Amino acid sequence: GKAIGLPDKLLWRHPFPGPGLGVRLLCSNGTQVLIDAASQKNVKDLAAKSGYTSTILPLKSVGVQGDSRTYAQACLVCGKRDWQELENLSTTITNSIRYVNRVIYGLRVFNNFEYKLIEAYITRERLEILRSLDHLVTESLHKFNEYANVWQMPVVLLPLVNKNNAQCAVLRPIMSHEAMTARFARLKDETIDFILTQSLKIEGLGDIFYDVTHKPPGTIEWE
Repeated sequence: GKAIGLPDKLLWRHPFPGPGLGVRLLCSNGTQVLIDAASQKNVKDLAAKSGYTSTILPLKSVGVQGDSRTYAQACLVCGKRDWQELENLSTTITNSIRYVNRVIYGLRVFNNFEYKLIEAYITRERLEILRSLDHLVTESLHKFNEYANVWQMPVVLLPLVNKNNAQCAVLRPIMSHEAMTARFARLKDETIDFILTQSLKIEGLGDIFYDVTHKPPGTIEWE
């Protein structure tokens, strides 16, 4: 592609799933996920030791541990934006709590820990929210010269709403060489802050999270 003169913006596009954004538009029949009380307490205690607040969300995602796939719950942590602390905490939680295979960090949380799993399917309204956020994220990576520093940047819309009944989304920037293993990428604060500010214009979008889980135990995609 380089030899025949294709522009770099096309040649070095991030890998993209065959089903398109549909695979990143998580759906649910609304059946509530039971949260193990002992695990919930353990998560809160582990996070508190690092100065964070935390909760297990009523939401599951795909993971990988050893040679097996897992389908376990995601844990939300909130506090200072310290990537090394978050990486350490993510590893500690997923190694300690067998019901959790993914840890996400609250970039923008309107009402702490008041979330509800809803009945949600692939609709035009939900696709528009996801398209708008995905486009904003991609353009922001180009704007702040971070696109080449990220191997892939899934943006996921969850079947989860906050107290204001606004839908929640996850940013999943990762670095990988072969996709068998991956590490979450650390975007610059100016990139993240720009995304958060501009995303306020997207109607129906609420809280935004940042996936701080390596692979393993979390897969690159959520489903």
